[in-house]
Amino acid sequence: MFECGADGVCYQASPEHLLSAAIMSAPAALAMAKLSYPETEESHTKTQEDVHIGNMYAPCALHFLL
Repeated sequence: MFECGADGVCYQASPEHLLSAAIMSAPAALAMAKLSYPETEESHTKTQEDVHIGNMYAPCALHFLL
């Protein structure tokens, strides 16, 4: 099935598939950026004591973000 735009040009890939591919490729792009431009200063989360973990027993999934 082809998707045709307002300009009359038909594309073989649907917009939903293109959006999904763009979203799924974002982690790979971040990984490649991290490999090509690594950190030079000391990390703030180097040890477990530096990492703050919030409320582990929240009544709703949105409360984990707060």
